[in-house]
Amino acid sequence: MASEKYEEGKSLAGLNNLLSRQALFLAEDNLSELQKLPKLSRQEKKKIEELGKKIEESLLAVGGVYQLSQIPLFLDLNLVKAGGQGEKLALYKKTLAVLDGKNQAAYTVSLKNKSSQIVAGGEKLEEAREIGIHGSRLYLATKEGILEVETEKQSTTLVIKRDPDWGEIVDLFAYGGNLYLLDKGKNQIWKYIKTESGFSDRKNYLNRDVQPDFQK
Repeated sequence: MASEKYEEGKSLAGLNNLLSRQALFLAEDNLSELQKLPKLSRQEKKKIEELGKKIEESLLAVGGVYQLSQIPLFLDLNLVKAGGQGEKLALYKKTLAVLDGKNQAAYTVSLKNKSSQIVAGGEKLEEAREIGIHGSRLYLATKEGILEVETEKQSTTLVIKRDPDWGEIVDLFAYGGNLYLLDKGKNQIWKYIKTESGFSDRKNYLNRDVQPDFQK
């Protein structure tokens, strides 16, 4: 029965993924029941294990999940800075922003030709935890607040001072020029709107009647 359901699920893959998953789950359930049987021979255990791997691979494929045995190296950050490492990443079109908290540095990397450069560094990036990017500007969450890095001029400005009403900022995202901060401590997303002179005051992105739990 397990083999039959596996073959049925495999044949339905791409034609009807919902029915394919249902058949594969039934095959998985049948195998689970088989594994509980006493006095299974070594050969039977091996067959169950082999079929289990096939079912698992088919479920991943039907779900659009593909596993890579090896992931090729895209760029060695040691070529940008000795000891360089990427702790947080952010993407804007074909430009990747990289935060290297250990070395107190921020890099940009072109996905077109892998050209890269150091755009910010030093004490200003001390305890930097999150990074975002929009256009030619990088945004970094530090102990002082939000830093804006103009990558073309490589100038750094504190655009949002640390707010005493913040809890624990665990993510930062730049979209449409605006900034969004995920506050785990206050279960809120703070929105800062881009203006001609900088950014607006802190605004609640979520409606008041929305009470999520961001603790995890």
